[in-house]
Amino acid sequence: MALHFTQLRVLVFPRNNGPNQRWSLERVGADGSVEASTKASTVSMVPPSVTATFSVLASGEYTTVRKFYFGTRPLNAEDLTRCVSVRLETDAHNPRGGDPSEGMCSWFEVAILRSVPQTGESAVEHIKTHKNVPLTWRSHVLPLQDDYIKQFGLVFDRTHPLWANLEVGDVIGVLACAKNYSWTCEARSGELRFERNAL
Repeated sequence: MALHFTQLRVLVFPRNNGPNQRWSLERVGADGSVEASTKASTVSMVPPSVTATFSVLASGEYTTVRKFYFGTRPLNAEDLTRCVSVRLETDAHNPRGGDPSEGMCSWFEVAILRSVPQTGESAVEHIKTHKNVPLTWRSHVLPLQDDYIKQFGLVFDRTHPLWANLEVGDVIGVLACAKNYSWTCEARSGELRFERNAL
């Protein structure tokens, strides 16, 4: 029997980075039709996107900085049952960067969080662990360039350990990361795209 999927896309537009936010919701049906609506404060699924300039700068050699960019609300049982994949999309750049011989030292991660830090706060203490291993995974690397670039990261489908470690109440968070002197991860928007089973 064929499975029918619905893609849920949510864009968040902060108002002066304060608590009042407007959520723009699109539901994409299996036939490609799009149903759009606008809600305040919360949506029925997961509010997983933000449009706001955000920058992480690494300031020490061999030091990795992981800061919280945005994330979902705490997941419920329906989310865990119906979601079949998630993928991060970003519009970002690395305008300064360090020594290219060090490799690409700016990237984004998708992590399971026990609690939600403030945007720009270190995420290290909030990341859930399993057998003392932080549950965070690299989504994609940010190339060294002045212009902003839209990128799609890894598709985290049901075969990925992300889903096996998620529990009700957990949050899926996006971390902006940089390593070594002067490497920068600067984003102006990001979106977590969830695909889920249709009812």
